Amino acid sequence: RSDIRKAKYAFLTDELLYNLLKKRYDVTISAFESDDELSPENEEIKKQLEFFVPPILKRMNTEGNFEYSTETKTRIAEIKTEISELEDAWNKTLSDDVSATKLFFTTEQLDGCNIDFVKTLDKADDGKHIITLSYPHVFEIINMCSCSETRKEVYTRFLMRGTETNAERMARLAVLRKELAKLSMPDVTDPSYVDLSVSSKPSMAKSGKAIRAFLDNVAQNCSKLSKKEEAEVIVFAKEHLADVTIDTDMETGEECISPWDFGYIETQMKRVHGGLDVAEMNRYFSSTHVIPQILRIYEQLLSVRIDPIDPTTVPSLVPWHESVTFWSMTDVSDPDNEVPLSMFSLDLYPREGKYGHGCITVIRERCSDRWEGSDQRELALVANFNKDMTHGDVVTFFHEFGHLIHFSFADKNTNSPFIKVPRDFVEAPSQMLENWCYEREIIQRLSYHAETGERMPLEMATKIKEQRSFLKAAGTVGQIINSLFDLDVHSSERCPTSALELSELCQRVRKECSGRTWPLNLCQKARN
Repeated sequence: RSDIRKAKYAFLTDELLYNLLKKRYDVTISAFESDDELSPENEEIKKQLEFFVPPILKRMNTEGNFEYSTETKTRIAEIKTEISELEDAWNKTLSDDVSATKLFFTTEQLDGCNIDFVKTLDKADDGKHIITLSYPHVFEIINMCSCSETRKEVYTRFLMRGTETNAERMARLAVLRKELAKLSMPDVTDPSYVDLSVSSKPSMAKSGKAIRAFLDNVAQNCSKLSKKEEAEVIVFAKEHLADVTIDTDMETGEECISPWDFGYIETQMKRVHGGLDVAEMNRYFSSTHVIPQILRIYEQLLSVRIDPIDPTTVPSLVPWHESVTFWSMTDVSDPDNEVPLSMFSLDLYPREGKYGHGCITVIRERCSDRWEGSDQRELALVANFNKDMTHGDVVTFFHEFGHLIHFSFADKNTNSPFIKVPRDFVEAPSQMLENWCYEREIIQRLSYHAETGERMPLEMATKIKEQRSFLKAAGTVGQIINSLFDLDVHSSERCPTSALELSELCQRVRKECSGRTWPLNLCQKARN
């Protein structure tokens, strides 16, 4: 990733390329404007150029500092070098901590977890099961495990990963980015790094203030409902879950739910009030059935054909792990003119040292030298699913594959897969596509019981759809808190300068958005 970042920086700071692009853009727009009878096709080209090229030029100028004094250029280069080093150190610390951390539990301490999940766990010499900080392990524990102490240990260790050194790094990054924004935007009064980031790429939001206003509005509409949902969760826990201890807000003294208990309580509420047994539901989603079915659904939705590839037939195609599979995608909307779109790999299961999130990566823009003369993108979908997926995993894969579709259909004559949309719109297509995962017919089609091979009963599929919005406000507020914290860290007013200020800012944002601070139990655990 460090090499990719350096290559990207080299491209953005190429002054010769900047001048060439700027000149070509100016000449092209001037020619369009002088044409009194511009064709509809050229009108569209002009519109796209005016939307996308100026931000690219602005970003190149920002990265390359082409119009600044020598002193300013030198300082900006120093800042960017230090930022790059801090980001690399941050990622390495986080990755090393996740890889090195192993937590040990008895079978009894994992009670409630999927039996098949427990069977897949490695064991220590004393027979205890090994839990890592990978997402599949953490989510299974906090949502399904009936042992509160197990949930607490896994959640707090996951929350604190890398923080011993990364908190100071984050504070330093915030300071450097604030200085970078001021140097890079001399004509803007008190600019923030958010403003610099938004202005350097095509986006719907035009400023950090616009983003803040949007999030504040969503938070205001969700906060009351979120508190109502939390009150219902507390009542349920008191009545049905004797092993769950109701926590206390460290400032207000009000009753609240510990974050490691919330997912488990939600699972039990769905079972008791909604009649949805999440553990049984998840037994219907085996990756060996789900993945091929989702590919078939996308074939039907978008008139494409997705074929498996035998990597031994492409000499230069070397699988980097035995679980990775390779595929090709072809546009078959016109039977007389099939168009190859992309070749892609699916790397879906966790392993030590692997990137921990889900993403789509462009491996190569053009593959003509290794793909029999055709002109296709080469892509990779990376995820970390258990072989026995949850419904949430199903939604995630459907979402991520939507991005892969977007990349595949993007104009092959450009090097930007998202050339036709603003950068902050790119999630919207996948967010719309994932709605299919809540349709009863699709749920049944994706289901295949681990033991019986039967499809999910229509009644259970209906309940999944009905409970889609269950405790949604609380989850939304949590995401807004994360977003507002990110904005404030990179703002000009609240930028922290130390790990302590960073922690205080986190508490302040939580309180402003939700009326809550961290529970006492979590704060005491973190201090220890």
